[in-house]
Amino acid sequence: MTQKQRHIAFYILYFLVISIPFPDYSLTSKAIILWAGYVLWTGRHQLLSVIRKYFPLLLALSALWFLQLAGLIYSDNPAGGMITLQRSLPLIILPLTFFVYQPGKNDIFRLFDGFSFAVTGAFAWAWLQSMYFKWQQWGDFIYYKEISFFLNKHTTYFALFAAVMLLYLIYLFWFYPSRFKKYHILLLVAGLAILFLLQNRIVWLALVAGIQVLIFRRFASASRKITTGSAVLWLTAFLALALVYHFRQPQTGEGGKHINDTAYRFKHWQAVVETGKTHLLFGTGTGGSRADLYRRYRQYRLRSAYNEHYNAHNQFLEVLLDFGLLGLILFIVSLWVVLNKCRRKKELPTLCFSLLITMLIFMLTESTLVRFSGIVSFALWIGLLLSVQDEK
Repeated sequence: MTQKQRHIAFYILYFLVISIPFPDYSLTSKAIILWAGYVLWTGRHQLLSVIRKYFPLLLALSALWFLQLAGLIYSDNPAGGMITLQRSLPLIILPLTFFVYQPGKNDIFRLFDGFSFAVTGAFAWAWLQSMYFKWQQWGDFIYYKEISFFLNKHTTYFALFAAVMLLYLIYLFWFYPSRFKKYHILLLVAGLAILFLLQNRIVWLALVAGIQVLIFRRFASASRKITTGSAVLWLTAFLALALVYHFRQPQTGEGGKHINDTAYRFKHWQAVVETGKTHLLFGTGTGGSRADLYRRYRQYRLRSAYNEHYNAHNQFLEVLLDFGLLGLILFIVSLWVVLNKCRRKKELPTLCFSLLITMLIFMLTESTLVRFSGIVSFALWIGLLLSVQDEK
């Protein structure tokens, strides 16, 4: 790939990154197709050598896609399975093309900056629309789930975008202070405001876990600073969670009765685990029927889960349902390989490790790799950070 081709590839990638927070999903899909087509063509001569060199890591990053491919063999819904397989294509396409392109450290910083501006801009536009609707007395769309009407994104995943943005900004401030500019302060304030308005608890906890990693790495030789910083961090987190809990609406059970959100979630997971036990070894396959799960939702009187056909709301339990215990073990091993590689990376290891920890915590209450936003977020940022060129 020539220098000119690399410049063109970077601007295509930049367009891909800034398209993610905006409402039009097809824009991101088209950007991925354009990016993959251009990089695979211009880098075709090095493609086989890249696959041979990075095969174990590429396999780990795209492990779920290969599990889904195998799950089609015994699925009772192959048509639905093919849709799932198609939606998960970024898991295999993005890491492969990133290792062909191999971005530099400066590229990574520019991409994160562009993403931060895009997240802020997309949310600001949605919030202005919601304010106009409130002014016209057409409805209150400002907080929590309601603003998703204008974002055209599940608010949990938009909150994840904001968490990625905040983690990068904090990392930049601590590890590359010369790069931290005044506009980064404005982006930091905007990110915190977005998280407050979206009212998502797991994202707060995931972000705090990621920041905790940064604290350990930043103050590795100063145990007192680690203790003080950690205490302040978790105290702030609990205060934020208390505010979030105040604004959250409870879930509904049978007869429209409100149920404590934590109790609801545990009953939800209990229903998922009991369903998983019926096909314990291999699961139901890719796109397999969830009728048994929905029946258990009804049995446990989880009205919202039954009416809206909730997924497992836990990525690990989601894998258990589809691919059984064997698939879950393979999935966990693949994540361990990726986590270990992040930790040992020469360039930007702390950002890679902390971001992956954030996403893993997020997976505890969300089926992250079921939705397109989650799939692209994981494949994009972890793939990019693992493929960055090592400086000589």
